[in-house]
Parts: sequence; structure tokens; C-alpha cells
Amino acid sequence: MLLMAALLASGCAETARLQVAAGTGASPQLPPPVQTLVPTVNIAPAKGWPAGSQPLAAQGLAVQPFAVDLDHPRWLYVLPNGDVLVAETNAPERPLRAELLGVKGWVMNAVMKRAGAAVRSADRITLLRDTDGDGLADVRTVFLDKLNSPFGMVLVGKELFIANTDAIVKLAYVPGATRLDGPVTRVAELPAGALNHHWTKGLVASADGSRLYVSVGSNSNVAEHGMHHEAGRAAIWEFDRITGQGRIFASGLRNPVGLAWQGDVLWAAVNERDELGSDLVPDYMTAVRDGAFYGWPYSYFGQTVDDRVQPPRPELVATAVKPDYALGPHTASLGLASAAGNGLGAPFDAAGLFVGQHGSWNRRPASGYKVIYVPFSGPTPSGPPIDVLTGFLDDQGHARGRPVGVAVDRRGGLLVADDVGNVIWRVSGIPAAAQGSKASLPPVSPTVFQLESKWNPIGMYMAPLNTSMEPRPKAGETEKMTVNVGVVDLGHVDLLVQEGFYSNRSDLVRTALRNQLALHADTLKQTLARRTLTVGLQHFGRRELEAAVAAGQRLQVQVVGLARIADDVTPELARAAIESVTVLGAFQASPAVRRALADRIG
Repeated sequence: MLLMAALLASGCAETARLQVAAGTGASPQLPPPVQTLVPTVNIAPAKGWPAGSQPLAAQGLAVQPFAVDLDHPRWLYVLPNGDVLVAETNAPERPLRAELLGVKGWVMNAVMKRAGAAVRSADRITLLRDTDGDGLADVRTVFLDKLNSPFGMVLVGKELFIANTDAIVKLAYVPGATRLDGPVTRVAELPAGALNHHWTKGLVASADGSRLYVSVGSNSNVAEHGMHHEAGRAAIWEFDRITGQGRIFASGLRNPVGLAWQGDVLWAAVNERDELGSDLVPDYMTAVRDGAFYGWPYSYFGQTVDDRVQPPRPELVATAVKPDYALGPHTASLGLASAAGNGLGAPFDAAGLFVGQHGSWNRRPASGYKVIYVPFSGPTPSGPPIDVLTGFLDDQGHARGRPVGVAVDRRGGLLVADDVGNVIWRVSGIPAAAQGSKASLPPVSPTVFQLESKWNPIGMYMAPLNTSMEPRPKAGETEKMTVNVGVVDLGHVDLLVQEGFYSNRSDLVRTALRNQLALHADTLKQTLARRTLTVGLQHFGRRELEAAVAAGQRLQVQVVGLARIADDVTPELARAAIESVTVLGAFQASPAVRRALADRIG
């Protein structure tokens, strides 16, 4: 630990001289390299999201959790029926990496662990389904498991293709299925092995489905282990979907991760090299040209030579293509998705790309840790990026979350995988009508409809409208509400839906509720403070209740939101540890625990 502290301290002296914006755009500033004995280390320790907190959405946007309590969710894919596939994944075992990196590798592993990136891979794909269109997944199943650090996914016809860290595999897809159990076929081998430094493999298909494209990262920072370890790496591969025959489509891309089509052009998000100071080298996104070489490891951002790489290859550097658009130094820009089909509204509704920036560990001050939108004019990026989702770092520099994969869902929302918060966030547009003045509608005789409210564990009520008199059953805690809606009012609501102000009737109801809660936010805050209530999700597991009993404590559970007692808590332990339960929202516990606490629930 003393060695690690010394190394980290020695890497803290160097700081950025330029703003992140200077390293962004078509012509970023490339200052002279700064090399230190130990690279800059500025870790944002992973803390997760405190109860009641969430990222900050840009003006005119709202954010809510689509799914919570996942296991290191990294990548997303939206199926044609709207189901969302989530790759819960992380790096595989890599014995040669530790051997080659030595002390540096030990330090890096400690860094990654502190940053929340060293968890064991779940090796599965989870299916999420929103059956009622309220922006919350109410169906969640293990869609496919026993994979090998899966990442990219794409459906072609009736076959689902998955990029494991070592191979493309496929299996038959059944529309609407919540689990696939058919045989898994190996389509093509991918560069992997015992080193496998950059292990993720992005995957997309051509428009006609005949070809598959896979992003493969390098085995090092700048080929310090030798080019023999880089065979087939730092490249984007093209494979014949039927035969599995492949070729390198483009090379010299240090760590390409996200792939996306912008029109009929393939774009990639690429992580550039490290250890040249906080201001170098900008990560970037670029249109990928067939046969192009992008410089790595011999040069960066075109033909700027990296003198660390020996022997030099000036003849290759002379051919290096300059990337299209820099995304800032060390931002770890991983996720990439076309903005086509999104419903966020202006300025995000024009042509462009969404980018998930996982965030730096080696820049002072930190960069990334947000989701951005890069607008396009014709086939090329135009203008500075626009923040979509921020607030992933707290005021102390701790990482509450780290965005990775991004995808536009079937209803136009932007989904964001957060592998530290273990959440899939959903960003949606707030209709202009909801942001401005309210129209006055004539009162008429009411039509009665039933509403159900479902608690969102981050602390917000979401109310899907059910137009039948008998509300359909919901999982977990629900509460029924009756709302009188005039028939003319209802007609006006439908007109607003048809005009695109709201996605459906329940969307209007949700927006109205949110606006009223926002209007009275100060009053709610004061009331919560007066009553000493916890806002959001409060979870009680067996170990913490046992610890409370051992310390002679009796807990008073006071929550506005969701109070949850784990299934492994016995009725006897619950009675011994919990003195009272006061919940405004939802209380989840096994039937036996509920009975045991019946006289203590207020």
C-alpha cells in the first residue's frame, strides 16, 4: 500500500493546461507531450448513487431509471419489438497481462478496482421489457448466459449475433422470447488470448445484413510489449455473415469501442493513447474508411509522431488519416449511437451522434463522465458537442456512476448504461407545452379512469394510465387512484399525443405530476427535513440487521420512497432489529416478515 501511495502521489503533480474544449472538434489543439516518471493518476473512486439522486438532464429533458440493480451493465441493444438487451459483463481472466505489466499492472489493477472496473464478469445478457410504456422496465429476465465477456449484439433476420471477447457467436432468435436456449454457433474467431488488454468487442451489421463489423482494441498503450502482440488488433474487422471469413477493414485505431451507422457511413468511437500528459491525446470519433490507417501506434491524430514507439515507421505515418472529430483528452468515449429516431426534441432531434463518455482516470482535472450529443451538418460533425446527461461526479470527485453504452429505444428515449451505478437510465424530452403555460380547457361531465402508481426507486412516482375500469395486476407495491377526466379534456389530450407533444396519455399524466412535484419541491424538502424521513430507496439486508442487533440497536425505518427488506431476513431477525416502520410509498418484504412487523407498521 505504501508503494501504491507513493506511485499515485508522484503521478499527481502534472495537471492540464488546456480546457477539455481545446481538445475537442475537427481541429483540436495538440500541445507538446508531457512525460513524467509515473503517469498522471487521478482516480474518481466509485461510490454509486445515494438514495434519491440521479444524473442531471439537459434543459428540456427528463431522466429516470429504466432498470436498477444490474451487474456491471456495459452495452445495450434494442430489438425490433422494443425489448432492450443489456450485456452485463467485464474483462475475462488475463494471466499474461499481469505478467507483462509487473508493478505497473499491479498499480493499474488497484486503480481500476477503485474506479469500480474490477468486478467479476456476469457473462450474461439480460432482457428488459416495458410492457406499459411508462419508461420503467417491468419485465426482466436472463436472456442468455454462460457467455465469455459478451459486448456487442446485433439481430440480423432471425439470428442474434453476439461478440464475445474471443469470438462472434450466433443463435436463433424467437420474437418476443424472454430467454434463448437454442444451440450457440461459433461464427468467427476474434483476437483475444492471455493478454487481451482491450477486451471489448463492438458489433454492428451492414444495412443488408451480409457483413458484420467488429471493433478490436490494442494489446497495449503504444505497443510497448512488441508488435507481435498486436496482430489483428487496433482495428475494425469486416466478416461475411454466412461464411465467417474476415478481413481488417481499417487499422491504426488504438481502442475502437462503439460502432454506429450515420446514414450509410460507419462511425467508430476510439480511445487514444495515454502517458503524454493530461492534454494528450484526444479520444475521437471518425467515419471509418475502407483500408484506411489511423496512425496507432506510430502517430496520433493524423501524422503527429509518437517518439516513444521504436523503431519508427515514417512510411506508415505518411499514410495516416486524420480522424474526423476529437472528443477531448482521456474522456474514455465508449458508447456511440445515431440520434435517428430520438424524441428528445431540439436541439437533439437533428442528425448527429450520442456519445457515452466513461470518464478519465489519468487526467487532472477529470474529463468525460457524461453523455454528449454531437450535431452533424450533412455527412460531418458541425459545432461543439452538447451535454445531454451530466452529474456523474459528485462535488468531492467521487464517481456516482459512469456512462458506457447508449441506444435510442423504440419510443424515442435515450438509454444509457451506467456500470458503476448499475442502472440503465432513460432520458426523454419534456414537451414544450409542459415547460410553458397551461392551456385552459372547458369543463364537462367527467369520464372516470383508473390510474396505478408505481414507485421508482430513485424517488419519483410514475403513473401509467389504464383506460379499463379494472386495473391490470402489477408486480410489487402499487396504489390505485381514480381521476375524473372530461371527455373533451380527453379529446384534447389525444390531440396533443397525435401532435407529438406526448408519447401517449400516461405521458401527459406523468408530466403533470412531475411539474406539480417540482412546483412544490421546496415545501416537500422542508417537510422531509422536519419529519426526518429518508428519500428514495432504503434496503435492509440480513448482515446489517444482524449488526444492528449485535450493537443493541433498534431501527426506526422512516422512508419516502421504497423501503425493502431482503428475502434472506427471517421474521425473528426483523422483529429483533426493527422497532417501527413508517413508509410513504412502498414497503417490500416477504409475507412472513410483513406479518411479524404488522404491529409496527405505521
